[in-house]
Amino acid sequence: MKGEQMSLLHEFVAVGQPTNKKILYSEDVYEYINRGQIKKSAVLEIPDDVIQKILYDAHGKLLPGIKFNQWGISVYEKDELIKWLDFLKNISEEVSKESKQYYHALLDFTMQSYVKNNVVLHFGI
Repeated sequence: MKGEQMSLLHEFVAVGQPTNKKILYSEDVYEYINRGQIKKSAVLEIPDDVIQKILYDAHGKLLPGIKFNQWGISVYEKDELIKWLDFLKNISEEVSKESKQYYHALLDFTMQSYVKNNVVLHFGI
């Protein structure tokens, strides 16, 4: 890896609906996942530079229509997933060729999470 620059990764984790929804909003949510108290359904990792190209404008401002915290933990339930799907569909023409693969992976991940009634957790950089 000498000479290579590693990109920071954003991790999107789809989880089943827990009995106690409070644990999704806990600071220890990652520990609950690691202990198996919250079951992972799917995981998607996207480099930060790609997230910047997909979700932000040329001035570094988050595009309107979604809730996103690049530094912390975000929880997206069904109502937020609908907003993400609308947002992703609306920007499809603007996504660069280099980012298309990740864009389609994020769109598919979001769609599958919505259909399966999963909650998506985003762990920022």
